[in-house]
Amino acid sequence: MLSAVAAPSLPTDAPTGTAFRESFRLENTGEFAQAAALLTPLPRTYAVDFRLGWLHYLATNHATAITHYRAALTVAPQSLEARLAILLPLLAHSRFAEAETAARAILRDHPHNHPATLRLAIALRQQGKLAEARRVLLRALPAHPSDPALLNELGHVHAAQKNLPAARDFYTQAFSLDPDNEPAFAQLTNPQLFRDLVESTGPFARPAPPPRPPSTLRLNFSPYGGYLAYQRTALKRHATLLGASGMLAHDPAHVFEGGIDHIDIARRFLPHLRQTDATFAYANYFIHGLKLRLGGHYVATDDDLTDGGWSLFGSAEYLFPQRFVAGAQLAYTSFPDFSPRMEIVQFTPRLSATLWRDLDRSLSADLRAHWIHLGEKVTAGRTDFFSVEPRLTLTWERCTLGLFGWAGNQAFALRNDGYTLFNLAERHLAGFGGDLRIAFTPRAALALRYAREEFRELGASNTAAANSFLGTIAVNF
Repeated sequence: MLSAVAAPSLPTDAPTGTAFRESFRLENTGEFAQAAALLTPLPRTYAVDFRLGWLHYLATNHATAITHYRAALTVAPQSLEARLAILLPLLAHSRFAEAETAARAILRDHPHNHPATLRLAIALRQQGKLAEARRVLLRALPAHPSDPALLNELGHVHAAQKNLPAARDFYTQAFSLDPDNEPAFAQLTNPQLFRDLVESTGPFARPAPPPRPPSTLRLNFSPYGGYLAYQRTALKRHATLLGASGMLAHDPAHVFEGGIDHIDIARRFLPHLRQTDATFAYANYFIHGLKLRLGGHYVATDDDLTDGGWSLFGSAEYLFPQRFVAGAQLAYTSFPDFSPRMEIVQFTPRLSATLWRDLDRSLSADLRAHWIHLGEKVTAGRTDFFSVEPRLTLTWERCTLGLFGWAGNQAFALRNDGYTLFNLAERHLAGFGGDLRIAFTPRAALALRYAREEFRELGASNTAAANSFLGTIAVNF
């Protein structure tokens, strides 16, 4: 049964329908004024005024377009399409304060509406409210990281703030994602965007060389360092950790990852145990919504049994439109010098979801499970280990706070998306921790992490613990 609330009057009679069809034909040929003239004599309805608003906007009759859109909103005050549409002539007519008010009203009713967010940022920028415009855009960026219009607007805001390197970066990203993006191309060929590169050496200052064509390469580099304090262990006292990881994106569909770290463990009655780990992975985003990843991990250590150990892992994850991510990773690890040779299979399913989001905050949850099968009984006579690992992440503007934990049993586990391999003969029981990430600029961030891990050493009956403190600096080029 149809609702008793009637929809705004739509064109149903033959003359009106004919006029509408002809107006679309004229619009397709660029004859906007003629298309509007065809509809002007028709009786005023929501559909007629909404259509006339669009045609007058295309014909640059912005004041008239605003009048028609307001007439449409009088008939249907909650029409989202009309509330969004009127923002265009308001912006084009330089009525930026009105556009800001209208956009904020939409976002109160529809907090995640992307067109309203983008048009609000434009209205703010045009009023000189650059810091606020930048915050609005950066809050929207995680949900729309490959939207050329949003990246263009971020370029405009940074250019207005005289942050030309960041402006060039965002324009380049927009152009790389859409080679037909004329606004981004126009900015990248504008010498004023490169004026900070001019050599300032007195009267003989020379202009910078012509800008190179936009590159599709993206590079992220993250050096880190940390300290581990052990408790109730038989041999380990403390450890220091140094390393770096990085990401190179050739284009939006191909991402190369890599990392290397070195740990130095001070032990009681024994020399230091030193270990170097190397990780490499390739991720493919060619199929929309699907991430495929393949990689490997290698261990070089003073521990004779696990020196030369290696892992191969592969994963698939799919992003559902309802903000869910589901996937799984399968890994195979081998330690050839174990006697007999140690082989491990690990399966890790994953489910993530965005629990809540508004304009500048979001809360997400991630749940992983681990099944580990050892080819030989090494740890307490067990061959199968099961554990679960939940995580909550709160994002607020430039800050991200994560809380995590896990419980169950693990041995020789491959964690952290393949970057961490626990290769000593220990049975890990539980852990928890938290991390804080602060993005100082779109290209630089600092992260701090604390974690506590409880485990039992091979041959020991007591439960030991490791407290780790890690600091990371991330830089995007």
